[in-house]
Amino acid sequence: MSSPSNFLKKILISLAVVLFLVAFNNYWSNQWLKGSVLSFFKKPMGASYYFLNQAEQRVVSWFSTGNLLKENEALKSEKHALVSARLKISELEKENNFLRKELGVAKRKNLEVILAKIFSQQIDGRTHTVLIDVGADEEVKRDMPIVFDGEVILGVIQEVYANSSLVYLITDPRLNLSVKIPESEVMGRIKGSLTGGLSLELVANQEKVQPGQLVVTSGLDGLPDALIVGKIKTARTDRGGLFQKIEIEPEFKNLTSNKVFVLK
Repeated sequence: MSSPSNFLKKILISLAVVLFLVAFNNYWSNQWLKGSVLSFFKKPMGASYYFLNQAEQRVVSWFSTGNLLKENEALKSEKHALVSARLKISELEKENNFLRKELGVAKRKNLEVILAKIFSQQIDGRTHTVLIDVGADEEVKRDMPIVFDGEVILGVIQEVYANSSLVYLITDPRLNLSVKIPESEVMGRIKGSLTGGLSLELVANQEKVQPGQLVVTSGLDGLPDALIVGKIKTARTDRGGLFQKIEIEPEFKNLTSNKVFVLK
């Protein structure tokens, strides 16, 4: 028969075992539950995180692209505005230089000038003419010369209307002007041809005329003197005649603007 002390010891041992098993079971149950829950939600949570991350990147990229496009358009607009401003400045500089040259010529020759624009031209085998936008209302008169680029003569006014005038170009066959070669003081007259050329007539065979020499107005027919006509293109003697056959390259063919001046 067991003693009371042994019996108590067995009870205590049994109680300890029970407590241990309960504690052990609770701990591992919690761990298993946690693991099971995490395992169950891990995959969808990972997919959701990936989706949200990609969506965020796309939204950021979309806004960044939109901002870049707006910035690009703004830069293009600024560039166009800058180019336009530069062109306007360039045009103003050209116009100022143009005005400065013409006013300088007018001052040296003690003449008045009227700014005009060419708005129509007719160049064919019979006529070489232009129309300018000034006329009798601006006191324009027949036989006034039209010039550009300082002292280059373009033509001479032949018909005057109220607000416009008809100009014969120096290459028009109907126009004859007295000219000279300043280098040698050779005198002659220019005459336009049906092909648009310009010839220098009445220059004797014995006169020395060379290609490249400058030809200007002589001032003998009412026009201001020393207006630039052009340069000698070719010159050859005529063995069967008294005068040379001389061709001139007109300077007005370098005209790049529709703005000209009337010399009064």
